[in-house]
Amino acid sequence: MQLFDIIPSDFFKPLTGINRREYIDIITLIWQRCKRSPIYGESKTMVLDWLEEYFAGLHQKIPFDPDDLSDFRGEEPASQSPRFYAAMFLRRLKDTGWLEEREGSYEEEALIVVNHRIVPIIRAFHDIVSPQMITYKGKLFKVYKLLQSISEEESPYETILREVSGDLDELNASLRQLAASIGTYMDELTRGKTPEEILNLFDSYEEKIVVGAYHRFKTNDNLFYYRSELMEQLELCRTECLEALIQDFALVEQVSDEDANLAIGQLVFKLEEDLREMGEIMKVIDERHILYRTRAVQRA
Repeated sequence: MQLFDIIPSDFFKPLTGINRREYIDIITLIWQRCKRSPIYGESKTMVLDWLEEYFAGLHQKIPFDPDDLSDFRGEEPASQSPRFYAAMFLRRLKDTGWLEEREGSYEEEALIVVNHRIVPIIRAFHDIVSPQMITYKGKLFKVYKLLQSISEEESPYETILREVSGDLDELNASLRQLAASIGTYMDELTRGKTPEEILNLFDSYEEKIVVGAYHRFKTNDNLFYYRSELMEQLELCRTECLEALIQDFALVEQVSDEDANLAIGQLVFKLEEDLREMGEIMKVIDERHILYRTRAVQRA
């Protein structure tokens, strides 16, 4: 299946036109107020009130995107009140698949809900603007504690091995993001500063950013200590825990014992590779920190 088999072909059009900033503001506003709702939604009147308040707060005339004028035969409508803009932008987001309108229950008005299929896209937008800081040490400790109890768990695949796989994926993805972003972050941090300011900056940078973010994670009481312990626990998955893992995998994934045996072997190997990769990413992070700090001082 491909992305546009799930979302409309014009899904991204609101974010590419002249009103893209207003659309992203509205999407963010609705998401922030509906993300804790059981169905990601609120009454249509309430949503229109939110958008009317948003447009009233802009204190400016909104230009019309040609696609927004499709119902008006290309001519600007006479009414251009905040409520009108609210209704027009809401309609456009429904037409392009961002929002859905659903009938309310008995004697209740219609609901506007965020399309549940595109929630990961909205979350990704939020993470770009406000990236989440992963607590590397806490994530690794969780993996360590989970694997310690695998021989006593009744459902060792569903509650432990699958959980561990997701945590290691997230942890390594976060470390890769850190490695990839060091250059950009360092450029933004040092742009326009004098050599003295940069040297003073790196004193606090080392203490607050480097040590706080990942240095403790790789010291003796963290990554390298845990890694040998984790490898030992994973080896148990090939021996005394194997039968229980096969039975649980076959039950959860609805496959034969033979297929479950093969899948468990592949998963354990993947987890071992994840741990080895973690060490390699840490080496790259160290090298890039040294490289970009040196370049920043040379530029200044």
